[in-house]
Amino acid sequence: MKDDFEILNDVKMNVDDYEEVKFDNNDELKNKMKIKIRNRNKNKRFKRGIVAASLLAILSSGIILDNNIWADIERFWYSLGDIVNMKKEELEDYKYNINKVAIDKNVKISLKDVILDNGSLILNLNVDYSKFNPFKDFTEKQQKEWSFDKWGREETLLTVGEINNIYIDGVKYEGQSWAIGDHYQKKEKSVDVVMEQGIDMTIKEGNDINSERVKKDEFPYVINKDKIYNFKIQIKKLHLEQDWESQYKSYDEVKKAGGPHSGIIRGNWEFNIDIKGEDLIDKSKSYSIDEVIEFSLNNKVASIEFSEVIASPLSVEIKYKFLGINNVDFDRIRLKVKDENNKEIIPDGMNVNNGTHEVVEKYKNTSNNYSELKIVPTIVDDKYNVKEVLEDKAIKVKLD
Repeated sequence: MKDDFEILNDVKMNVDDYEEVKFDNNDELKNKMKIKIRNRNKNKRFKRGIVAASLLAILSSGIILDNNIWADIERFWYSLGDIVNMKKEELEDYKYNINKVAIDKNVKISLKDVILDNGSLILNLNVDYSKFNPFKDFTEKQQKEWSFDKWGREETLLTVGEINNIYIDGVKYEGQSWAIGDHYQKKEKSVDVVMEQGIDMTIKEGNDINSERVKKDEFPYVINKDKIYNFKIQIKKLHLEQDWESQYKSYDEVKKAGGPHSGIIRGNWEFNIDIKGEDLIDKSKSYSIDEVIEFSLNNKVASIEFSEVIASPLSVEIKYKFLGINNVDFDRIRLKVKDENNKEIIPDGMNVNNGTHEVVEKYKNTSNNYSELKIVPTIVDDKYNVKEVLEDKAIKVKLD
């Protein structure tokens, strides 16, 4: 039988030069998370492993969780899909409608639309697996490996993991950011999926390690309105899992029964799309900051050099660089970012280059329109508890 989370083993991550950020070991934090997970909307089904991966992306960003944030905790749980659904009207002119279907292994995937968002492609999918029969469409070896005799006739849930391949004009693209899709069960054996795939790096075919970051004067940051861009989007793998919540009262109970069980549907769901540049609308807007703040840290003068804020209807990105400190001291600094109403904005991920100390921090845009951001540096201890809030070093960025 396959290991519980073996289906996540094929996930690709670009980890070169990037820092491992530790989890907060605060028991109160963990307990609040457990309660929040149990109380999530039952219309959203998340694999235990997927929940863990989502939490990793948020927690590793250095979010500072205090009582004030927990008072406004609902915003912590906004997913990309939640924001897309919440901003349907605002995004109407921002998305490109496709409505194409690909069928393989008796599974039908509909690509409804795409959104270009600051170096990422947002995909809106529907997956219909009502005609998929594991006893016919899986080989005998697969049925045995994944113990389908024990759960194949029970209710199942299907999820889309990663987008395996994205080609634009024949060039393979990947990115620093990708997200396991947000899944919304529409009806039995039909699920809507909203997912993000970064396209800010190009990959040389046959060598996924040899990648180059896209320059700011290249696609997708610069779009030729008269050019026809060819997109080839390939989905190679789907994840099928036992819907244990409908059968058992707790995760411990399903573990005692030998579960939860899961398997992989391998196939080729491919979409070829030609899109004119003028229809690829990216509403991301860049704001130069060009500010440096200095402060004392471990008897040294440390500084943060801010360079840019990029805001879009879906996200906010802050770019900065640390100067005058080593990697240990660097890990003692975290940022709080607040909007014009003094509400803290929740981080969605963080890329750190340990060699240059350059940081790109991403936040979810849950507002209709941020007009101002306040960025406050804080100093934390080795357990990431806040020791000092440097309010007098805060900077403000106007977003017009």
